Amino acid sequence: MTKVKAVIFDVDGLMFETEKVGKIFFEKLNKKYGLKIDESFRQSMCGKKESVIREELKQKFPNFDVDKYRDEWINACQNHFIKYGAKAKKGLKNILKFLISKNIKIAVASGSPKFHIENIFNKANIDMNIFDAVVCADDKVKSKPNPEIMLKVCEKINEKPENVVVLEDAINGIMSATSAGSLAIMVPDLIKPNDVAKKLCYKIVSNLNSAQKEISRLI
Repeated sequence: MTKVKAVIFDVDGLMFETEKVGKIFFEKLNKKYGLKIDESFRQSMCGKKESVIREELKQKFPNFDVDKYRDEWINACQNHFIKYGAKAKKGLKNILKFLISKNIKIAVASGSPKFHIENIFNKANIDMNIFDAVVCADDKVKSKPNPEIMLKVCEKINEKPENVVVLEDAINGIMSATSAGSLAIMVPDLIKPNDVAKKLCYKIVSNLNSAQKEISRLI
C-alpha cells in the first residue's frame, strides 16, 4: 500500500453513540408487534440503506406491514436524536483535528440520510464543512457491503482507494471498504469482530484514539 492520503468515516456507531439508541427502539417495537428478529439479524442490517433493509424485511416477513414498522422505528429514533443529539465517540474530535493538521482528506460514507447526519453533527458542535465529501443514503449509490459508496467517496475526493483508510464499526462497512480496495480499521461498537472482520481488517482497535495511532504510522 502506498501512503495514506485520506480517511473515510462511517457515522452511526463509529463517530457517534447512536446504535445503542436504535437497538432500544428496535427491541421495544419487536415486543409491541410480536416480531421475532434476533440480534444477529439486526446487526446484519447495520450500515445498509433503509430501502435495502425494508426489502430484506419484506422477504423475511411477507405478511407483515414492514413499512409501518420501519417508519415507527425511524420516527422514534429521530425524535430522540433531534431532542438529545448523540454522544461523540471517544477520540472523535482528536482524530479529526489530527488528520486536518496533517493535510489528510476526511470524508463520510454512511447509509443514513443526510438530515440525520447533519442533526447529530450540529448537536455535537462539529462543523460538517470540515469534510471533503459526504456520501449518504440520499445519494444514488448501492448500499454497503457493496463497494460503490466507498468508490463514490474516493471519486469525490479525487483519491485512489488504495490510498484511503476506512474506519468502520460494522461488518457491512468493512466488506464495502475492502472490496473497494481500501484498508479497513474496525472500531467495534455493538457488533463484535467476527471471522470475516478479523480476516479483512488491517487492524481492529478499541477506540478512535487507537485508530489515530495506527493511521499515524501510515501517513
